Amino acid sequence: MPKLIDYNELWTKLVVFFDAKPEERSNFVEKLHSEITSGFDTITKISMEEIEKKIQDAELFSQIQELVEAQLAFSVMTGYVAYLFVKDVDPEKEKFKDREKTGKIGEEWTKSQTKNQTKEYLKDIDFVVSMLLEKSTGGRINQILLNHPESKDTPYIDMALIETFLNWSAHQGFVLGLIEHDLNN
Repeated sequence: MPKLIDYNELWTKLVVFFDAKPEERSNFVEKLHSEITSGFDTITKISMEEIEKKIQDAELFSQIQELVEAQLAFSVMTGYVAYLFVKDVDPEKEKFKDREKTGKIGEEWTKSQTKNQTKEYLKDIDFVVSMLLEKSTGGRINQILLNHPESKDTPYIDMALIETFLNWSAHQGFVLGLIEHDLNN
């Protein structure tokens, strides 16, 4: 029987991660395999490209674009970190860079994305974990609104689009963890 997830503990760990100093998060990222950080970058880039294609108020978006990109990157990392916490992987003790098979993660993610938009992995994300990832998106939207007061004038449809890609990014970060697990086990 699979281990039960303590959702309160998971949320608490995520909140601690959200509240960590930027230097602490940077130290964590430096410990990751380069394919994982490349995955973060790729997912962020795809999200930005899709938003830029579909956004209605391009002028206003150009004012918040940099912050949106940062929040997307943070969402991808949040999803990956959530995966680690669900699997009880201690990011401080794990030797991510030593995982040779992780080098194929980009190729595997691309195959899955092309085949069926990673659905074979998304179905493996616990429903409540998925809701927690979505809940974290609200914080990302709040960061955009707080740091750029003019973003309050962004049309609802554009903010909904940004929120959609924040959610997608977080889930894809979790998918990176699932793929990494499959490759290394």
